[in-house]
Amino acid sequence: MANHSGLVELRAARSYPVVLLVSAVDRRIIPAVRFVSRLPFAEARALHVSVDPAETSRLINDWMTLALTWLPLHIREAPSGHIAGAIRAAIDDEADTFESVTMVLPELNVPRWWHPLLHRQSARHIASELQDVPGVTTVIVPFTLTDLSPAPPATGPGPAGGIGRHAVD
Repeated sequence: MANHSGLVELRAARSYPVVLLVSAVDRRIIPAVRFVSRLPFAEARALHVSVDPAETSRLINDWMTLALTWLPLHIREAPSGHIAGAIRAAIDDEADTFESVTMVLPELNVPRWWHPLLHRQSARHIASELQDVPGVTTVIVPFTLTDLSPAPPATGPGPAGGIGRHAVD
């Protein structure tokens, strides 16, 4: 930008790591992927913590189908099923290069008061585990199920049986 004296000031933008935590390829990651895609100067990557090799293999196949070339998927094994420890190890790896890390956690918001009793609320648990780690910013991106009633029969043009009625945007 040129100022009043005609001098041009250039500033280098610093990139920073953004890690999207992925447990499954489903609708709840859509808002989080959109959020990550809009962050300027982000070195974005997805992270899956593996506790089940068969489930991880399925997730890899689903991820490849998405073809998100700008968002590489990293897999980290969870020693003894300790997910928080594996996430902290991933953050420590990033901290070797960067002074801050942004963790993006998709969360399923459910419409009925008793649904949280059935769902693990793992995004909030992980966020609380990371709150004392220096240089880590945790962002929870909600996906809200707005209607869990059965889909009505198709009555005209559009997807049969109401498929896509929970679509975002």
